[in-house]
Amino acid sequence: PTKKELIEKLKIQEKEAASLLNLLAREGVLVKISEDIFYDATALQNLINAVVAHMQKAGELTIQSLKDLTGLSRKFMIPLLEYLDKAKITMRMGDRRVLRKQGN
Repeated sequence: PTKKELIEKLKIQEKEAASLLNLLAREGVLVKISEDIFYDATALQNLINAVVAHMQKAGELTIQSLKDLTGLSRKFMIPLLEYLDKAKITMRMGDRRVLRKQGN
């Protein structure tokens, strides 16, 4: 769930949700993808492994190929792609992503 969905579901204040999410991120349980999106660390690593394997085979990643691979909606794909770029796993080239070479 997004932070907003978590707040609604647990019926807690935004400040409390932010504190909990940030604590879990500091502990390594969650990874902060964007201000509102956190992923379970293990699930994210599995997702990254799948993306890298796909890119090694296909040579690139597009929004459509990520959707086919993960089933994620655009709401979650765009922040994930931005995270992969920021983490230096991928590099954006127009409408597609390519794997970064080691050391870049």
